[in-house]
Amino acid sequence: MKKQGSISQVLFALGLILTVSISAIQAVSALEVNGRVAASELNATGPATAATCFTICFRSPDYYLINPRRVLRTPVLIAGENYNNPTSDPAAVYFALRGSGVFSAASPTKSLNRQFVAAQLSLANAGGDGSGTAFSALKGQLSCYGLLATPVVLSTGVELNADSTLGDLFGEARDAILENRVVDYMPLAQILEQLYAPAVLSQCPQN
Repeated sequence: MKKQGSISQVLFALGLILTVSISAIQAVSALEVNGRVAASELNATGPATAATCFTICFRSPDYYLINPRRVLRTPVLIAGENYNNPTSDPAAVYFALRGSGVFSAASPTKSLNRQFVAAQLSLANAGGDGSGTAFSALKGQLSCYGLLATPVVLSTGVELNADSTLGDLFGEARDAILENRVVDYMPLAQILEQLYAPAVLSQCPQN
């Protein structure tokens, strides 16, 4: 009887050892799996190699003509208006956005004014020059908007390309107006017009 009790104790001890061993193996396996998952997550959330773009919604001149409530009373630079000083005169802004219109001929000045005024209003609607949003947007590259795969060289020798910033584009437009560099008006107007391309507008709020 005593012998049978000893055998039972031995079997119980062996079973306990086996259970502990299996648990240990499972714990190690789980640790290895969790380790691989953690490493995978670390790699997935590591630093990005490509620069992050910060963009704002640019609207077309026609958008502002049919949505006058979006035309903020904010000073904008219009070539030939107010001695080339910023103005918030509603009539001046309206005629600049209209461009050549039906009864007036197209010109480089009207083309630049139409595009640049709309761009300034879009920046104002994003918060204006003094806002953090606009500040970040002006530091963003034109490539963020899909612009300038082919560089544009202005009469001053300045080159605008995909690596140029939105601030560079705005600055060159302002300088061209202040220096009356009419030869650069059309190239700048054509670049600004691309800010309202369908691919870019698709990211704007639907209103």
